[in-house]
Amino acid sequence: MKSKCLECLSIDYDVINFEFVSDKKKPNGEAIIIKDAEMCRCQKCGSEWMSGAQIKALNEKIEELSYESLTPARIAEIRESMPFKTKADAAKFFCFNHKAFIKWEKGYSSPNKSADLLMRLVARSEENFNFVKELHDKAFRFDLADYHFLVKAEAVQVDEMNEHTYENNNATRSKEDKSYLWMINPTDNTADDYAMPMAA
Repeated sequence: MKSKCLECLSIDYDVINFEFVSDKKKPNGEAIIIKDAEMCRCQKCGSEWMSGAQIKALNEKIEELSYESLTPARIAEIRESMPFKTKADAAKFFCFNHKAFIKWEKGYSSPNKSADLLMRLVARSEENFNFVKELHDKAFRFDLADYHFLVKAEAVQVDEMNEHTYENNNATRSKEDKSYLWMINPTDNTADDYAMPMAA
């Protein structure tokens, strides 16, 4: 959808670049400055505004700079600490593009936040590395037992279900008990000794 001026509602405008200084800081305390932020300037009245797409793009840039991403040297260190023969092997293990490590380690580009996080998690422990390796070995088949929080959640659901069933059974037995004033002897035909079940 094409943007329009908020003042005169004109749809004729120019896209201009400006420098934006964010309230957020980089991990080292420096200010986050976006030098190529974009906004619209109305050709008719000169009003300036930012479209939804421009605001989204600006926020994404700020978010990227607000955390300390892995440096090219650190990425290489992580890869070399693991038993991969080539950069392509490492990329395949992490499910990255086959040229990802080449670009990242040379500084041509940087991993996104998800890739950055995955490398940190796998490098954190041998257990995490082995878990990813096992996923590859079984073609990423999903086994519930591998996931602590899902197993825990399922156990809670089973406990709640059992508790609900127990309460229902108790309520049913209590209702049945109250339906009879006393037990009777079926061989005794005297009216005084015989009682019909009472409605609950």
